[in-house]
Amino acid sequence: MYKFTLVILLLFNTTISAQAIKKWSIGIEGQLCQITSSAITNRALACGSLSVDYRFTNKFYAGGFLNNMRKLSSDKMEVFLIRDKIVDISNVSFTNFGITLGYEPVPEDNISITPEMRLGYGLLSIKSPFANAPEAENISKSMLTINPRALANFKITKGFSTGLSLGYLYLINLGGDKLPEYNLQNPSIGVFLKIRL
Repeated sequence: MYKFTLVILLLFNTTISAQAIKKWSIGIEGQLCQITSSAITNRALACGSLSVDYRFTNKFYAGGFLNNMRKLSSDKMEVFLIRDKIVDISNVSFTNFGITLGYEPVPEDNISITPEMRLGYGLLSIKSPFANAPEAENISKSMLTINPRALANFKITKGFSTGLSLGYLYLINLGGDKLPEYNLQNPSIGVFLKIRL
């Protein structure tokens, strides 16, 4: 009787664990983001993103994301004077991480539109072209990010989907004023893949 009960408990625990795992999904995404500037020509950044989501109900999910934006072409140095600092914008980097909140109105459909909100913290870094320059010669700005998005989902299988994303990045500077010479607050478009475990 003891062994039978133990087997039942193990099977029950395995079933619960399998159901819990199925609520998780992993996503990867590539985006193009425009940079507007009052001092230099407008540029484009490429953004790579990794996300992990947990589905609390059939329609609502939440999770975390991490992405990094970099200039598309960085094969040659591009030196500019921004805020009285000589910097090389070819090595610009913007790292952003935070939480994701999403709502999938019709999860059973093969094609659907999902509204999503990403709230996070971002760090912009533009370095001096001089190798031994002190840290004070670099530009570093931190900010809160608000990124409303719309995802066009195309379900390939029950556990695998792909699609297009469209969003707009809002920024709230933490300390100091805005940087109109390098403004990241712009729309973005991307392609994503999502695997449901």
